[in-house]
Amino acid sequence: MNGPEIFSLIKDKRKKIEDLFDPTTFVLNKEIVKLQDEICALQEQCTHEFDDNHVCKYCGKEEV
Repeated sequence: MNGPEIFSLIKDKRKKIEDLFDPTTFVLNKEIVKLQDEICALQEQCTHEFDDNHVCKYCGKEEV
């Protein structure tokens, strides 16, 4: 999977998290946890191209 594909998938998953998130509810949403885990897995697959701010332009992971 290439960078733009990873970017698109992560963007879709972040949108789903945003749609599911309810700031008035203090219960762990298992669907949000699942989506976050999927984002982490995609970040591990990414080849990373870091910008000037040391953040990958595809997956959003910070350079350490």
